[in-house]
Amino acid sequence: MKKQFSLDFNKYTPVSQGNGYLFNQFESISSFIKTNFRKDLHGILLKPIKSNNSVDFWSEDRTDYVELDNLSSEKRMLALKRYNAFLYEIEKKCKTLAVGTGDDDFKWASILRKAFDMDSNIVLSDGESIRLVWGWAFFNKSMYIIPFADFSDLLEPEENTELTDSNEMEDSIPEEPKIEETESDVTEAIPYIEPEPIPEIIATKEDVVMEEESNPTPPKEPLKAREIVPPTSNGFTQFLDALENFGRKFWWLLLILLIILLLFLIGKCSASQVIHAAEMDPIELDREYRDFMPDEPRARIRPIEDEELIDDEESHNRIVADVVNIALKKKTDNFRHFAVDLKHAFPENDFEVVYFDDETRRLQFRFPENQRDQIKQEIRSKLNTYKLLIWDEAIFEASKSFNDPSFSEPSKSWPWQTIHANQAWDISVGDTSVVVAVIDDGFDLNHVELKNKY
Repeated sequence: MKKQFSLDFNKYTPVSQGNGYLFNQFESISSFIKTNFRKDLHGILLKPIKSNNSVDFWSEDRTDYVELDNLSSEKRMLALKRYNAFLYEIEKKCKTLAVGTGDDDFKWASILRKAFDMDSNIVLSDGESIRLVWGWAFFNKSMYIIPFADFSDLLEPEENTELTDSNEMEDSIPEEPKIEETESDVTEAIPYIEPEPIPEIIATKEDVVMEEESNPTPPKEPLKAREIVPPTSNGFTQFLDALENFGRKFWWLLLILLIILLLFLIGKCSASQVIHAAEMDPIELDREYRDFMPDEPRARIRPIEDEELIDDEESHNRIVADVVNIALKKKTDNFRHFAVDLKHAFPENDFEVVYFDDETRRLQFRFPENQRDQIKQEIRSKLNTYKLLIWDEAIFEASKSFNDPSFSEPSKSWPWQTIHANQAWDISVGDTSVVVAVIDDGFDLNHVELKNKY
């Protein structure tokens, strides 16, 4: 084996397949190619081996393969022809698999199309054979695709056969023999019968006079103006008349109703155009996620200033006025999908994620301070497909005054009274360099001091 190419793992996005990455399935893909394709294509995929933040691609042989830009124009064109011809063969196999009856046929069609997608390949060649760096999004299709006519001569004969000209097919159909008819045949088939003469009748002047006398013409009456009859009225025409009168009198009301209807339709169209993260292409999803999320997890963008704090009457704590914490309750919910859907729901620039922890599946969301009263409800309604835990960002301050009502009840404060905690706090309230941990085998989430606060 020989290393042919090295790739920075952090500079490119790996292609996903199932619950993992496509490049992790090299062995099964390579075995499938060796079983289903000709021998000279068995080693076309280079073997990826990940090391720290890089991926090395190894060939099975010891030949040196270089990128096409390092070859002469003639050898580069030869490599492109062979690459395009091989992808043509792959696509033909995928179409067969997609309609196959095997349990895994459709899955293999999807895997092959991803592995040999031009946008996910870098072509290497020694001037004769080709090898592929694969499994990452490189977007190289415009560099590699060539017209079919340029590589069709490399295809198998049955793949390059053209359909016969339709005119030639029509010429091959024998014509029916024509039967010529002679004049004698027509004469025998239809015998001629001479028509009898029709007697001519000539009317004389006397006949005309006698007919007029026997049938006198009645005198003509003077023309009268035609009487206009109004149409008969019915329930439907009465309804139309009432509707017309209403429209003339209350046209402004109809205009308002029309505007409301248009706004409703526009809102419906806008809602239907929202693309959920689960429906997005994985590469586009990853790019959008990185655009608006902080660069590093568990890293504060900036410190919190005093003027950003307000007193919360409900919890008696000081909280950040324009920030809430949001966490996913269900472990099956995808954190990246949630973050992208959250940004789609609040696309304006004054809504932003200022902190996140993808391990605990939690983030802090900043919003305009004047929307504090309704922001929690809006988040829940717009992202109602997720089960969310939302709480304020509280600031804990050292103080000897306590707002815990248990301290004023002897039945509940006896542990602190027993150990004389107040006298200890007069000496010291603790050292930030000391780490204190409480180890227990569990706690009651429904306890009055913990319920709805975790």
